[in-house]
Amino acid sequence: MRVLLTNNTLKWRSGTELYVLDLALRLKRLGHEPVAYSPHLGEVAELLALAGVPVVHNLLDLPFRPDIIHGHHHVETMTALASLPAVPAVYFCHGSVPWQEMPPVFPRILRYVAVDEVCRERIVREVKIPFEEIRLLLNFVDTDVFRPRPPLPPRPMRALVFSNNASEENYAAAVRASCQQCGVTLEMRGLASGNPTKEPQDLLQHYDIVFAKARAAIEAMAVGCAVVLVDAVGLGPMVTMANFTRLRPNNFGFRTLVDEPTVENIARTIQRYDATDAAGVRDLVRNEANMSDAVNKIVRIYEEVIAENGERASDSVAELRAVGAYLQTLNAIIKAEVYGFEKPSRMEPLTASAAAQISLTNAKVSVPLANGHLWVQCEVTNGTSQRIGSYHPAPIHLSYHWFDAAGNIAISEGLRTPLIPSLDPGNSDVYEIKVAAPRDPGDYRLRITLVQEGVRWFDELPDSAASFELGVNVP
Repeated sequence: MRVLLTNNTLKWRSGTELYVLDLALRLKRLGHEPVAYSPHLGEVAELLALAGVPVVHNLLDLPFRPDIIHGHHHVETMTALASLPAVPAVYFCHGSVPWQEMPPVFPRILRYVAVDEVCRERIVREVKIPFEEIRLLLNFVDTDVFRPRPPLPPRPMRALVFSNNASEENYAAAVRASCQQCGVTLEMRGLASGNPTKEPQDLLQHYDIVFAKARAAIEAMAVGCAVVLVDAVGLGPMVTMANFTRLRPNNFGFRTLVDEPTVENIARTIQRYDATDAAGVRDLVRNEANMSDAVNKIVRIYEEVIAENGERASDSVAELRAVGAYLQTLNAIIKAEVYGFEKPSRMEPLTASAAAQISLTNAKVSVPLANGHLWVQCEVTNGTSQRIGSYHPAPIHLSYHWFDAAGNIAISEGLRTPLIPSLDPGNSDVYEIKVAAPRDPGDYRLRITLVQEGVRWFDELPDSAASFELGVNVP
């Protein structure tokens, strides 16, 4: 197959850039013909070209007409679709918050793939397609490149902050202080610290504990390091054999970072170091997240989409309408981005400790159940030191879960109600929430809560005050 891979940039060694690099090289090894498109080229583009994978920053320069578009990032994906009539696409969503990762809607996008659960929730919310129609293909690691390190020592001696976001101005300072308390030396590698690495597979061989999240965490686990999940937004646990299955569907990312990255919390996590358990995690990653199996699944999706596209009739009118709708959405996004930089109305991801300072009280049914819906009134109090609201890029919304009489989840993803008006620090306000009821009759518990899109549900925080439960009978 001839595969066009799109990405918003191929400049730096990070995130989707490295995903494109790994995937293209493996596709080429399997006998396929990948080509990469991005308007911004750099180091990763050079690595692709050196490996014999064509790279273009103008689609007019494509060396061949692709059989399928593997889309990352909506602008580049839609550009490819508009430039290549009749070519089908698969859209991969790698981000639950960034505007660049918004899943576009277009007739020739025949499959949507999420790399974790929170990205799948975003596709459900924004594309309006059933949950079960979205493929979940968790992130992987090239186990041929990231080889196991020698066995870990009984107690940790060397640690690494492995992140493009970390610097002494944010959470890295707390990590350094924690390591000093525990008698562990610490080093930092990444873009923000001015010390990136081109050979992470060699670098990781020399450390016992690695502080990371997402892809970097998976790579460190595959080598056999003990991994502590952390980023500026919060602190997660040390990954263990016991919690691996729970953490992996969330890509060891934002939703797993539920604690404040304080010196005390980080030191407590370091003390859970277990060399034997880390070796078990290494084996889990190498068995369940290896690149070979993942790419085989991707190839099968390509084959499905190409076959399906060959059986469907083209509809130029529907495609033009989809482009028009997309341009309207893009225009709104651009205005929101510009407005957000000009005025103080951006909602960045809250830390776990900040989110815990938001409370929800006095919830009551204001309009009884009728025609499958009811309305609930509640009061929200902002105990943080910043304004909160339903602003881009990580809006906070009111939402809910339904539980049946046995305590099982009946509806996990409720409708969203914007936090309008927004709340200044120390202020409270009353909001009306529209709630869609379960279809089956019975006694239920309705839990009203808040969600910061792409970051966390507030009721998942320990001792959260941002949830309230009501008993509701659905006739």
